[in-house]
Amino acid sequence: ESNAQEQCNQILDAVSAGTDAIVLSANNPDTVVSTAADVHADGMPLVEIDSSLPDENAYDAFLGTNNYDAGKTLGDYIGQQDGNAKVAIIRGLVGAAVHDNRCDGIEDGVTAAGAEVIGIQPADSDRAKGVTVAENFIQANPDLTAFAATNDEMALGAYEAIKAAGKEDEITVYGFDGSIGGLESIMNGEMTGTAAQDPVQEGYGGVELAVKILEGQDYEKENDNPFQIVTADNAQEVYDDLMADMKAAGF
Repeated sequence: ESNAQEQCNQILDAVSAGTDAIVLSANNPDTVVSTAADVHADGMPLVEIDSSLPDENAYDAFLGTNNYDAGKTLGDYIGQQDGNAKVAIIRGLVGAAVHDNRCDGIEDGVTAAGAEVIGIQPADSDRAKGVTVAENFIQANPDLTAFAATNDEMALGAYEAIKAAGKEDEITVYGFDGSIGGLESIMNGEMTGTAAQDPVQEGYGGVELAVKILEGQDYEKENDNPFQIVTADNAQEVYDDLMADMKAAGF
């Protein structure tokens, strides 16, 4: 996720290979935008998904979740479950727009619900780092009641730390993305919830937009991908739908 230069190289390689269009999920929009803008200026149709590039001239269309809104909804949900919650946020790479927006949204949502954010620490979207960061939070904050992570991998790491500390009944943990591992953890009674995007629709919609551009069809430049809060109540349904979509796609 942190290797933006490699992704820039992949964009240039795609152009050199004679690609007709690019569907790009930028790992660091601020770094990748220059390369994307250059190839787009040379006539390459480019659709951005998941994280929007900061220069609207660098792409033809965008499809993605409003990460701030999704984060705020998740933070508000956590606060509504416990108005006295003391929440630690474990976030992805500092400076990565996706995680900045998710983190800001969670913090604002928790605060708006009357609960408290006791700290924010990065774990770079890595599960092992999530374990370490969560362990430090648990040791330093005996009154901690919840973790909110800006992706499911870090949330899964936080749960490992919670379990090791024997605090499964005292600390809840929420993730972000609705990944297979995250959904399975919720169904197993481990993670409490996640802000789930629709990754299949995001990928499918990105390709669909690229085809429309190539065929000269009408399309919207900015397109929203929905999200939902997933808990034990609906995790099985969301999981089954995701598995069915993946099977239909050949996975």
